[in-house]
Amino acid sequence: MELEALASIGRLSDRIYAILKGKILQGSLPPDEHLPLEQIARNLGVSTTPVRDALNLLAADGLVEWIPRRGAFVTKLSLQTVEEVFQIREFLECAAIELPPAREPQVVAEMQRLVEQMVAALARPADDDVAGYGALELRFHTMPVASLGNARLMAFYASLASLMTISFVLYHFPEPRRSQAIEEHRPIVAALRRGDGHGAREALCHHLRNSREALAERVSQATTP
Repeated sequence: MELEALASIGRLSDRIYAILKGKILQGSLPPDEHLPLEQIARNLGVSTTPVRDALNLLAADGLVEWIPRRGAFVTKLSLQTVEEVFQIREFLECAAIELPPAREPQVVAEMQRLVEQMVAALARPADDDVAGYGALELRFHTMPVASLGNARLMAFYASLASLMTISFVLYHFPEPRRSQAIEEHRPIVAALRRGDGHGAREALCHHLRNSREALAERVSQATTP
């Protein structure tokens, strides 16, 4: 594994974390890629301690997983995980968006702003800022759940964030799915704006099911020899 030289600014583990995270998000280190602790340390001319610390930070982000007796690997989604996560998301998000707090003007305005930012992100060169786009998508879907003001529910929903981020940044959707996904957000916001909770629920469930199918296809492609 070739890694560029470390800059001389900041804590060593943070610098290693930034390098590895950048390569993961850019696709240079694909899902299920082994991240050999000793080799990375040798390539960078450092001890294994800051490398391990950096890998632990990436594991906290959900981008790396430690497998007993094998080491660290870039996180790989399974079809079962995709199905389970989207089932939970559909239960939570589609229920939350039908409730009155999701139709509050400030919530709807923020969701509309996020759609506009996603459109702008899509207009940039492909994969220019995959992580940035993923953050916008995650924020959009978080808004209806967050609007309920239920801290316990939000803590549970937040536990899905790393897996949702992985789906955005490690399994890049090709066109036209990215454009289609953004267009699927518009009727969600439109229904909320006119106070139609049921319509918002239907539009969101439709979007989530399409997203689940698209991600399952990408995961299947990535795991096919």
